[in-house]
Parts: sequence; structure tokens; C-alpha cells
Amino acid sequence: MQNVLGRTAAAKRQAARRAAKLAAKEARETRVIQRNQHRNNEKLRYEDIRKARKTRREDWELGPLAPKRDVGDFKHTYGTVSQLRLQDSFAHLTKKPIKESDSWLYVGDRVVLLEGRDKGKIGTIDEINFEEQWLTVNGLNMADIPIPKWIKDTEGHPEHTVPRPLAIPLTGVRLVCKINDPATNQPRDVIVERVRWQSELNVKTGKREKHRIIPYINHIIPKPAESTPEEQDTPSDTLRILAEEKTFVPTLLRPPMPEQVIDELRGKYSKFRDRHDEDFIAKKKAEDEAKSPKNLKVTMRTPAQDLSKRDKQLKKEARMKRYVPFEEILAAVGAHMAKKQGVVQSIGEQNKESVVPPPPSTSQAPEARP
Repeated sequence: MQNVLGRTAAAKRQAARRAAKLAAKEARETRVIQRNQHRNNEKLRYEDIRKARKTRREDWELGPLAPKRDVGDFKHTYGTVSQLRLQDSFAHLTKKPIKESDSWLYVGDRVVLLEGRDKGKIGTIDEINFEEQWLTVNGLNMADIPIPKWIKDTEGHPEHTVPRPLAIPLTGVRLVCKINDPATNQPRDVIVERVRWQSELNVKTGKREKHRIIPYINHIIPKPAESTPEEQDTPSDTLRILAEEKTFVPTLLRPPMPEQVIDELRGKYSKFRDRHDEDFIAKKKAEDEAKSPKNLKVTMRTPAQDLSKRDKQLKKEARMKRYVPFEEILAAVGAHMAKKQGVVQSIGEQNKESVVPPPPSTSQAPEARP
């Protein structure tokens, strides 16, 4: 049975190592893809900047003779940016990516932009992507994106362009909240430089909740309210009264499903199985007991090993000679106890003989002497 458990443990360790290697490989491949994607987006952005500079220079030098560029294929899409710039990634630019559990930003928070053409403007977060480390702000960092022809043909879109917010790295924004000004006692927007997490007990729910707090002033930044969209019931939806109805109640007399099904779900012949039936365990124990005498094999010994073994045996015998055998010690102790008990009994008998019995007591008065 120990062999079976050992094989199971080894298989689990091997599977864990294989999964860790696969996860590390996928992480490296993901970072390479993100790096290449960001490099391509930067090339597109710099190309648009170079074209804009060249166009501005030509318009300034040629004046009224400057060519008209919003014609032909660019009649309705001149000045737009490529759709590839919408798919950007900033995860490879940070050594310690911000995790969702440790993030101090939520959808609906008011933030200020620290970079881009809308630098210094305040907006509301629409979307956050922690995997690629970017977010979008409502109405800020917007760009016109051309609509492909196949979308216009299938959906019948009348417009040729659509405004879309470009991705902003998570490190390119700062949180904004309202704090009362001590001079005017009126709320004003303040850019938060540092945020600290603090856990407090909610009296209503009895659970501990985490709050964002501005250090040194202990001002709590409330979490924005989550808007839940209204869901419409369709004919394919199951009614709640039908979903909560108990159609099967298992009893204690039989399992909720046949035992064969349990074995199939558990993976009866899986190498990762560590819970076995009692019959299988008894069978394996019997096999181990049957094989145990066969494993006791006499191995070859060198002359040096035989000499060492004989020296140890002689030392052990010499050491045992210095000690009195245990049986003799018990016999001596028993004889001493018996002798001591006999002496005590003889002393007791002598004491009984030396004691003089008292005279008999009578109730009559003594006779007078003549």
C-alpha cells in the first residue's frame, strides 16, 4: 500500500512541476506578445506624428497651394487612427504590476490624467484591465476610429467613424476626491498622492471591510456605487419558483447516486487517486505481507565489514559481563525482602511474649486484713 501512496504523491509532485513550468512558459510568451504589441502601437503612433508634422510643414510652406488631403479614400476617414492602437498593453513596462486585489482604483472613480493631450483633465473611469495594466476614462483621450466596410454593410452603420477612448496606463492617472477646504469650509477636488488600506468592522453585516484612507488626515474615500443593469426575462429563463423546488430528497438509507457513478466521477484508475476502497486497501496490505519475507535478502559483506561486526559483538559481550544479570538482581532483592520480613515477624513475636497481662477487674470490695 505504501508503494501505491508513494506513486500517487510522486505523480502529484510531477504534475505540479509540469504545471508550474507550463505557467512560466505561458507567462513568458504573453509578455513577448504584449511587448511586440506595444512596440507596434508605438510605431503607429510615431508614424502618425511624423505624418502630421510633415503635413503641417507643407501647409505652412505652400499656403493656398497646399494639397487637399481629405479626398478619395480618405474623404471620410482623414485624421483617424488605426484600430490596432485600441489594443495596447503596458504590463511589460512595470516590474511590479498592480493586482486587482491590491488596486486602489475602481470603475466609477474620478481620476486626473498625468500624460497625453488631455493632461490635467478630470474624468470617470469606464473600464480597467489589470491583465494588461490599462484603463479608459470617459470622454478623455478620445480618438476617431474608422469603421470597416464589412461592419457598415452588415449593421447598416450610417457613420464612417466612431469616437473611442484610447488606453491609458494605470500609472498615468491619480485619484481625485472631494475634501472640505478649512479656509472656505467648501468641498474642493484634491489629487490624492498616496492611499492606505484600513480594515474596519461593519456593525450591520458583522464582517470586516477594507476602506481606502488618505494618510495623515484619515479621510475615507468611499467606493463608487456599482450600477447593476436591469435584466429582462426571456422564454429560455427558468422561473425562480421552479428552480427552488425540491424534486429529489436523498435519504440516509441509500447514497444520493449509485456507487458506480461515484467511481466514474472520482477517476477509479487515475494515478492521482489517494482515496481507495476498503477492499482495495485490504488486498494491498495482504500483498505486502506476502512479499515481506522475500525482501529479506542477505547481502554480500566485505572482510572489513565482517571484522567491524565481530569487533562490535566482542565489545558488546565485554560490556555485558560487567553488569549483573537481571534475573540474579531480582533473586537477590527477593531474598533480602524475605529475610527482612522474617526478622520483622520474629521481633513481633518477642514483643508479644514480653507483655504482662493486666489483673482481672472485679466489682467487689477488697477483704479486710485480720
